[in-house]
Amino acid sequence: MSSTAPEEQQHDAREGAPPDADPAPGEAATASQPGEAAPDAAADEALSEPAPASEPSTGRRRFADPLVALGVVAGLAVLGLPLGWLWSVAAPRVPIEMTSDGPMLADPQPEQYIADEGWYILLTVAVGALAALLVWALLRRHRGPVLLVGLTLGSAFGGVVAWWLGSHLGLSHYHDLLQHAPVGSRFSRPVGLRVQRVGLWHGWLPLARGDVLSEAIAATLVYALLAGFSPSASLNTSPGEDDDPGERGEAVPVPNPSAPPEVSSDWSATRDRPTTPVPPGSGAAAPPRG
Repeated sequence: MSSTAPEEQQHDAREGAPPDADPAPGEAATASQPGEAAPDAAADEALSEPAPASEPSTGRRRFADPLVALGVVAGLAVLGLPLGWLWSVAAPRVPIEMTSDGPMLADPQPEQYIADEGWYILLTVAVGALAALLVWALLRRHRGPVLLVGLTLGSAFGGVVAWWLGSHLGLSHYHDLLQHAPVGSRFSRPVGLRVQRVGLWHGWLPLARGDVLSEAIAATLVYALLAGFSPSASLNTSPGEDDDPGERGEAVPVPNPSAPPEVSSDWSATRDRPTTPVPPGSGAAAPPRG
């Protein structure tokens, strides 16, 4: 009797202890320390707002894309100069014979007229397709409609420049031979295109039709095909790369550390998770003894 009395008194003392004497470990981890303020709603909203670091990149790209497109236009227009020279050298020329009645065709049915246009179309289509491939591969960060417009305009200017230079190489000497060549002499006519029209529409708007647009058509079609088969919707990534929101000028969200963790609703993912019993706290009541 004397031995069980102290034990019953100790058991009654533990049951009568105040509930806030010793907090549980889980409650101690979440309790706020003295002098520490809980995060308010304004701080949470500030953390959840997108980072403004991408705004400068958006502005830079807004001005960089037109500048890059203008550079493509200038480069392709200058490229028309060596292309025109190559066309005048590679294409066959129509033979002319001076007779007593004036200059006449040496061949009644010359095929050089068709060959001139064939060589021009072959060279310009090859250059337009190659230009589209290089622009797509080298200017990956500037892909889009602005660059496509620059590629199309530059190819059109390059085709016109190639036609103009190729048809004017040796043209003054040809006109001189038409006036002063002796009878019986033969000479050749410079290369030219029959299906073309270059000028000004209503006296102020540039106009080009016919074979001179073959380079622009080839470049536009190749670039459009590359864009159509691109694995990325933004056209700015290569296969196997992930899109970078900062490179595209999009806002990058910052994770909110105070947000509650996501809870999965998949029961199969948690049914095999091992469960361990939580040890009782230091201030928990002991089970009654029989």
